[in-house]
Amino acid sequence: MAKPYPLQSALRGPAPARTLGARRGFMAGSALALAGLALGCSRQSAAAAQTGVASAGKPASTVTAAIALVPIAVFSNSGKRLRSERVAKIVKTDAQWQRQLPPLSYQVARRNGTERAFTGPLLGEHRKGVFGCLCCNTALYDSATKFESGTGW
Repeated sequence: MAKPYPLQSALRGPAPARTLGARRGFMAGSALALAGLALGCSRQSAAAAQTGVASAGKPASTVTAAIALVPIAVFSNSGKRLRSERVAKIVKTDAQWQRQLPPLSYQVARRNGTERAFTGPLLGEHRKGVFGCLCCNTALYDSATKFESGTGW
């Protein structure tokens, strides 16, 4: 008798134990992922509470949240680390960010965009000093640690 095609043998008998285990693992993992997604979507973030968005049927005026503090390192203009501080997290709407930032900066800083390679205004910047965040003016890195990757970013 000729050897059966793989499809025919799959239709004849029960699935091997390893296939059943893989299926059960996939189904259990999928159920856990969906449960996690449902739980995550049902919670309200502190940022949404601060902007006055209502939570699960509650009026926006009854939603309260503590102001989130984030740790930052404070540097002098020469790049020397001075101290650590906890400052209030900046929470703004997209409209507020768009008014504050130029269009390309908004896309890069707030929308995970990127500028075209070899076109950035800081590409040839080699002065000594500390680079700061355009959104919050927090020190990011010292010019001495700037890395020339050759990729244009």
